[in-house]
Amino acid sequence: RFEKMLREAQISITDAIAKIDGKATFQEDCWTRANGGGGMSRVLKDGAVWEKAGVNLSVVYGSMPQEALQAATERGVDRAKGMAP
Repeated sequence: RFEKMLREAQISITDAIAKIDGKATFQEDCWTRANGGGGMSRVLKDGAVWEKAGVNLSVVYGSMPQEALQAATERGVDRAKGMAP
């Protein structure tokens, strides 16, 4: 349900940006990840208001190696254990 909500929000946001721009429309590129997940990139180019705008969504399933988890957390804090940075 959360993923569906995010996808709907992405479309709503890009529709609003395109409406404000009034000239360009978003081009969509979807991808899938072999180990689970996927995403959608939506890019507007050469608009009347924006030269270029993008709203991207990535959904990835699986486990993260400890090294990547540590690099992704601020100062190595383990948020899964509820520790504040």
